Amino acid sequence: MFSDPAFAPTRRDDNPGGIDHFCLEVESATIDDLVGALLQAGVEIAKEPVRRRDGTSLFVSDPDGFRVELIVKK
Repeated sequence: MFSDPAFAPTRRDDNPGGIDHFCLEVESATIDDLVGALLQAGVEIAKEPVRRRDGTSLFVSDPDGFRVELIVKK
């Protein structure tokens, strides 16, 4: 979990908890399979996949608006 203690919401719909995001490692054959499953489930992808040294991740938002990073490890 990543937090920003200096966070100060400027709009009512900003994240009031001050949490930047949290990350979950998911099991998926590929990041493309994960993207397909999310889109089929109606989940909007907030940030397209990004390669990282230990896998590939993307961002979605949970129902409360918190950013969630999903990572598929290599």
